[in-house]
Amino acid sequence: MTTVRRKLRKEMPLGEVRLWRVLRDRNLGFKFRRQYSIGPFITDFCCSTVKLVIEVDGLTHENEDAVFYDKQRQEYLESRGFTVIRFSSAEMFTDLQDVVKKIMDLCKKINDKR
Repeated sequence: MTTVRRKLRKEMPLGEVRLWRVLRDRNLGFKFRRQYSIGPFITDFCCSTVKLVIEVDGLTHENEDAVFYDKQRQEYLESRGFTVIRFSSAEMFTDLQDVVKKIMDLCKKINDKR
C-alpha cells in the first residue's frame, strides 16, 4: 500500500492539490494526511484526530461502477467511526473558500463533541 500511496501523492489531480495547499501544515488547526490508508482503502485526505475523511471526486466518480464502489467504501469508513465528506473537483476551483469553511466547521463540530 505504501507504494500505491506514494504514487497517488505524486500524481494528485489539480483539485486535490489546491485543497492540500490549504490543509497541509495544520493550517486549519488540525493535522491532515493525504492518501491515508484506512483498512483496505486509501482516502484522499484524513484527519484522524476528529476521524474525518475528505474525498474530492472528479469525473471518474460519476459512472455507475464508481458510485457503487464509493458507496461501499463510505459505508466501511463510517462503520469504523469516520465521518466522510465529499466535494467535487470543480468545487476546488469555483468554491474553495466555501469548501474550506465547511471542513473547518465540521472539524470543530466533531471536536467539540469529543
